[in-house]
Amino acid sequence: MHAHVPHPGAVPFGFNDYLDAVARLPAVDARPLSLRLHFPADASSQGLARYLVYLKREAAMQAVLLSGLSTVRQLGFEGLAPARLDECQLADLLRCLREHFRFMRDELGDYEVVLGLDGLTPERLWKLRRQGFNRLRIELAGVHGDATPLRAAAAAARAAGFRSVGVALGYGMPDQGFADLRRMLDVALAAGPDLVLLCHRPGAGRGQDATVHGAIAQRMQRLGSDRLDMAGYTSAGPERFALLPGASGSRPEKRPSPLDGTHLVGCGVAACGDLGAVRWLNETDLHEYYARLDRNEVPVAHGRHIPQATFAGQTRPYLMQVKDFQDADQ
Repeated sequence: MHAHVPHPGAVPFGFNDYLDAVARLPAVDARPLSLRLHFPADASSQGLARYLVYLKREAAMQAVLLSGLSTVRQLGFEGLAPARLDECQLADLLRCLREHFRFMRDELGDYEVVLGLDGLTPERLWKLRRQGFNRLRIELAGVHGDATPLRAAAAAARAAGFRSVGVALGYGMPDQGFADLRRMLDVALAAGPDLVLLCHRPGAGRGQDATVHGAIAQRMQRLGSDRLDMAGYTSAGPERFALLPGASGSRPEKRPSPLDGTHLVGCGVAACGDLGAVRWLNETDLHEYYARLDRNEVPVAHGRHIPQATFAGQTRPYLMQVKDFQDADQ
């Protein structure tokens, strides 16, 4: 993936400049929002409960700042932790978001929920669909030799009315071999998902000292993309592969690229945003993220104001924007 290099005319700014830049956004650009909630990968159950308190606080602050531009067309999650949210936590989070943002009608919006395979029942899927979620992403953690549970979960999701079923699996994890990845891919493809996400997760698993780096991770990524290509999937953005129409198990559906025609608003630690000509990155340190919100500040670490003549009319994919900030910091 080749990230877009920030324009040399981009003007860096701090927190106060961010507030001023958002306040000056032209009201005529009334594109809806793509709301992305970012979760830390290593949060414990207790840490996750605390994190949700701050995440909801940030979302409420952003909604106030974006008053008049708070219509949401897409809702998505980043990280592994969302799959560990219980029913009450997820319902409370959704209730908070609906309090502060206006969600477009079901047929117009894409609202993703992330679940682990364990505990995923038809009853819970029906409940989530009634809550307004219409796209499901299943996190496939570890090596599963039996494809039956995943195939049953995908079928139950479609029966409940989910428009799209995706499977996310990690590569480059500690102690993960090529044979493990092949088995994960076989299990994922047996369920006939509409979308497969190949996620590089070197910090997931049994300790970070065994992280797979460099050339091995690249070979794993190549193995995954080649296997998906052979199965009838095509690249649909960074780490995303969509099933082509007419391929085995596919259903006729228009799959817009993520964030097409929307402003990106990321909430959470290390989240980023792209709103008109304003681009920003949140605090990447969790303690500093909490401290900024405790001071009633939006946790923006730094950002840029892109000159109007150079700023593109479409929002770029989320992961490409994160890469932009990483490149700029090096």
